[in-house]
Amino acid sequence: MAHLLVPGTVAVDDIPSLVGGIIEVTFSVGDELKHLFERSTLLDQVYGDELAWEHDLVEGFHLLSLLDALTHPFLQLSPEQWTSWNYGLDRVRFLRPVRTTDSLRLRAEITEVRAKESATS
Repeated sequence: MAHLLVPGTVAVDDIPSLVGGIIEVTFSVGDELKHLFERSTLLDQVYGDELAWEHDLVEGFHLLSLLDALTHPFLQLSPEQWTSWNYGLDRVRFLRPVRTTDSLRLRAEITEVRAKESATS
């Protein structure tokens, strides 16, 4: 059954209880964050002045890279139980251009939790 998750710390043993959890966050990117993303991913060096043609258009990969920061408050593990996550994405669609002035809503549902298979040498 779906339920809205609230920010907080999760114990590793409680991770399976997250299935059905919904994360909802409202945010905007803004011009400064867009510029920093373009610099840190070297897009400004590769495309230079071409980036100016749609100065307020937000790159799709920029939006996807925000998933960690936006979901972290809801999926914090106890410090003594650190582990890695694999954000599997089943459906990602951008139905229209995203602008720096847009108010955006991330809505994600945790549909499955699987234990990582042991690595073999």
